[in-house]
Amino acid sequence: MGIKQQIQEFLAASPRYRIVVLKDKEPDFDVQVMDIGRGLASFIATESVTKSDLSIAITEEFRRLFYANITSIPDLGDCIELRNFGILFEPSLQFPIEDTLRSLSRNATILIRWEGEVDADTLYFNDTCSHYLIHLKESNHIVL
Repeated sequence: MGIKQQIQEFLAASPRYRIVVLKDKEPDFDVQVMDIGRGLASFIATESVTKSDLSIAITEEFRRLFYANITSIPDLGDCIELRNFGILFEPSLQFPIEDTLRSLSRNATILIRWEGEVDADTLYFNDTCSHYLIHLKESNHIVL
């Protein structure tokens, strides 16, 4: 069964949150990729944002990039593939990863390309010993 068909089955259950974790798999359909690290690093390098405003500015830029990169896929609706999450774990950014993913996945299916370790409900940035992780327990999701 292909990736698209597995996602269709997941979406058929009308999940509140639409998060698909891709571990070592490529989508079998064309979808726009948002390279989070590249996009946000470019924003930080070119914008003069005070440290006190950095968290809000990064969150706004992330949302802007997200909506600018959504692709409408037949039989799947609005989708986006996110990759290169490392910058979001930078403590000075205070980025609310889990809340943001839940919020945005209500409007579009988010494909997370994950190169770290994955268990049923947690994405570990490097390995299972990493303290940089994303909890998905409160979010509807599938791991493919």
